[in-house]
Amino acid sequence: MYASSRSEALNTIVRRRIFAGNYFLMKQWGYRQKYFERALKVRRIIHDELRQAFREVDLIVTPTASGTAPKYSELRDTLFSKEDNDDYFTQAANLAGIPSISVPVGVAEDGLPIGVQLMADKLQDRAVCDVAHILDGLIRK
Repeated sequence: MYASSRSEALNTIVRRRIFAGNYFLMKQWGYRQKYFERALKVRRIIHDELRQAFREVDLIVTPTASGTAPKYSELRDTLFSKEDNDDYFTQAANLAGIPSISVPVGVAEDGLPIGVQLMADKLQDRAVCDVAHILDGLIRK
């Protein structure tokens, strides 16, 4: 049941990352020291830098992706490399454990939506949702 629910609910990219993470953590102690502990240090740096930024601002607005959504066939033909690269836009919030939301803010020339990500300090979920709601109202006018 566990395996079937994972294969149905998670896409190829997510499953690949889970497998890679499990492999590195379980393979040998050396992998843990080489990758996992280094990743924790990077995570702490990202967390600390974002917390510092939130001493000066209430919200941070970033792009959600490098452009509009590609067609699935384009992703498949490039082995999802564009999706992998676009993850850099949204990973900081996940690593820092802060609330964030992606909202559409316009439409590109090709008719596809363009989005931004709103991030706020810990426990400021309401602020993120309030601003997202305001942006949504402005876009729909």
